[in-house]
Parts: sequence; C-alpha cells; structure tokens
Amino acid sequence: MTTNENARPAGESAEAIVKSLLEIGTTWARYGLNIGQQALETSAKTLQNTAKVLHEVSQSFEEKKPADSAQPTAESTNTVQ
Repeated sequence: MTTNENARPAGESAEAIVKSLLEIGTTWARYGLNIGQQALETSAKTLQNTAKVLHEVSQSFEEKKPADSAQPTAESTNTVQ
C-alpha cells in the first residue's frame, strides 16, 4: 500500500483545511470578544467604585466645612494686581 492510495483528492483536502481554519478563526474571535466584554465590565465596575469614593470624599469636605465661613465672593478671591 502506498501513500497515494490513502490520499484524498486535492479539492477535498483544501475544503477540509478551509473549514478547519474558519472554525479556528471563529473560536479565537469568540474568545477575544469574551475577553473584551470582561475587560469592559471590569472597567465599568472600577469607574463606579471610583465615582463612589469621590462622592464620599466630597461629602466629607461638606461635613468638615466650618459653619461660620461663607461662600467665597468675587472680592475675596481677587488678587492684588
């Protein structure tokens, strides 16, 4: 038995290769999209947590503001020219 007896016709082999490549490409594309989704979800959660901390810091400034200080006026913020 020679190797030619077990060989497929060239057209069949090419179709099988193309089909395999398409399956591999689709698998990698699906994987990449899943990783991208996870990265965006993680970023969104991180930004939400950061926004929450910034809000809490802002609130702490409001709580520590001296009661007798008024909002700065245009005159009090002008510098001598």
